[in-house]
Amino acid sequence: MLWLRAGVPVALLAVGRPRDLAQGRKLVETATPVDPVRAADPSVPLKAAVA
Repeated sequence: MLWLRAGVPVALLAVGRPRDLAQGRKLVETATPVDPVRAADPSVPLKAAVA
């Protein structure tokens, strides 16, 4: 689960996906915009959803 504000991640919940947790944490810390459609697709690694 990824919470976005204006396309920027503000919170993340990752259960059983340690790689997405690590990548998502960096995205939240750096306020990196993501593509919400790609970020919602579980087959797409979170780092590949960067806009």
